[in-house]
Amino acid sequence: MPIFDHVLLPVATEDDAEATCAALEPHLERVERVTAVHVIEKREGAVDKAPPEKRRSDAAAYLSVVEARLEDA
Repeated sequence: MPIFDHVLLPVATEDDAEATCAALEPHLERVERVTAVHVIEKREGAVDKAPPEKRRSDAAAYLSVVEARLEDA
């Protein structure tokens, strides 16, 4: 029986994606579906100066880590 039908997996960096997947992997047999989303860490009051293209490429890289880790698990 699943403990969760759907898990939302936020990842901010490549290291975060690796660590979060490592923490989730032992529980995957009891999870029906995982949705990974890229989140942007911001400091309070700080302006995000990264161009949107950079954010998109970062997100794709971090989410590909999740996909690679979880598709084999």
